[in-house]
Amino acid sequence: MDAERLFREVRADIASCAHLPTSTYRVQLTPSFRFADAEAIVPYLAKLGVSDLYASPCLKATPGSLHGYDVVDHGQLNPELGTDEEHRRLCQALKEHGMGLLLDFVPNHMGIERDNEKWRDVLENGPASVYARFFDIDWDPVKEELKNKVLLPVLGDQYGIVLENGELKLELESGAFQVRYHDRAFPIAPRAYQKVLGLGLDRLEGELGHSHLDFIELQSILTAIEHLPSRTETERDKVLERSREKEVIKRRLKALVEKNPQVATFVAENVERINGRAVQTLGGAEQLLAEAFEQGNRLELKPAGREPLTLPALEPPARSLPIHPTQLYSAINALLLCLVLLAWEPFSRRDGELMALLLTIYPVTRFLIEMVRDDEPTIWITGLTISQNLSLLVLCGAAGLWWYLLRRPPQKTWG
Repeated sequence: MDAERLFREVRADIASCAHLPTSTYRVQLTPSFRFADAEAIVPYLAKLGVSDLYASPCLKATPGSLHGYDVVDHGQLNPELGTDEEHRRLCQALKEHGMGLLLDFVPNHMGIERDNEKWRDVLENGPASVYARFFDIDWDPVKEELKNKVLLPVLGDQYGIVLENGELKLELESGAFQVRYHDRAFPIAPRAYQKVLGLGLDRLEGELGHSHLDFIELQSILTAIEHLPSRTETERDKVLERSREKEVIKRRLKALVEKNPQVATFVAENVERINGRAVQTLGGAEQLLAEAFEQGNRLELKPAGREPLTLPALEPPARSLPIHPTQLYSAINALLLCLVLLAWEPFSRRDGELMALLLTIYPVTRFLIEMVRDDEPTIWITGLTISQNLSLLVLCGAAGLWWYLLRRPPQKTWG
């Protein structure tokens, strides 16, 4: 049965049993008012003449949700509201009393705080997530450094300060690495597992021996990680391969850690080493986090009371001065220009003189101001900046305006 035929049959089936609600009763389903509680009041509502029970969202939401709109899984009922059987009994009770069930849901409402596996998969795999198209994410924004990334405004302070304070903690849970920030946990990109598992690998080899089956298994896991499709691979086959293989890697790592105490100790020591002791290993933490979220190294810190710490960063552009003295000069120039025009106005003899004066003085002063700048490139063959070239054009226009005004007899129609 093709999808189109199935759709037509379902639509016809729904249309055959559809009815128009004449009176509704709204109930807010919460952990303290569940499906069973709603079922208990159905006879009472029927006696009131209510035609339909208007229920709040009942799909799986963030644990503890009191409204239900922060859905984390549209494919199952909220277990905090009751079981599937309790929901079935509620529907049966409504049917027996000739009532309907009116559902309240908003398809694009989701909660991403906790327990949303689709959202976690997107954070973990980026555009290569099987759920990447479920969310309205611009993977190619204006800022090049945010390409194929999700920017999360969750830190309570500047990134460097949060990192130095040790608030970002790497941890291993069920074979998967994640970074914990207080009560939130963010999955690490699977390829970054190499940075943890490969750290001091010779140390583990010395303890187990290169031919030990568990050491070979760990090496095999590292090889599998290395061959995972990139997070920017969006072809269906590559997306499915990454989705499948990353979970196999997690299961293998979980089984290996549970099986071999020495491997478990090795991984735990690496995690502790990366989390670091204050600033001494901050570089390692920054490198892991940067590569885990594939952002590139960009941190520079000067911790109070400690030696400055500089980490690898991109080479700054040759010309990059967001704040320049000419901004101050321009503000002063504008003020002085206004004062000159106000002083000239009583002595002007023709309409248009003030405009001509403005178009004369401003380009001259602007041209001079640009001479102190060293951060704006020259253009064409003039050896002048864009502003200086425009100033010369405006000055030419001012000369033409003066020529036109001075040929006319003195006359003012206003002022």
